[in-house]
Amino acid sequence: MASKKPAKKGKPAAKRAVGRPTSYDPAFCETVVKLGQQGYGKAEIAEALGVSRQSLENWMETHEEFFDALTRAMSASQAWWEGQARSGIRCPTASFNAALFGKVMAARFPHEWREQKDVNVGGQKDGVPIQTESKVELSPEEAYKRALEVSANV
Repeated sequence: MASKKPAKKGKPAAKRAVGRPTSYDPAFCETVVKLGQQGYGKAEIAEALGVSRQSLENWMETHEEFFDALTRAMSASQAWWEGQARSGIRCPTASFNAALFGKVMAARFPHEWREQKDVNVGGQKDGVPIQTESKVELSPEEAYKRALEVSANV
């Protein structure tokens, strides 16, 4: 039988971090905001920084200043894209496609650009729906109206 070694007294050993060391740099905050001002999304920002999108999410959880920077960047990105719509409406060209623009905006900024439609399926005696489904979509006409609203609010 092997004998147990007595525990060493003194300072406890420092715990090693699990996983790879982070490549986070506080200077990324400024870069992230500048990229957002050019309309970049999270995937593009991650690529520009040479990291995964998951790294951005991790940094948001562990670095308050990065959370603030990425939040500002996403707001700036939305403003950039809405500015593109304003330009397309004011100076229409064959290259501006309002329907496509609406789809892009609904995908990039769903909380503000998707229209929520609720469908209730009834069938019980008391009128309570058996099932409720929500469908989100933005028609080309709705996208155009939304772009006009954005243009009017500026």
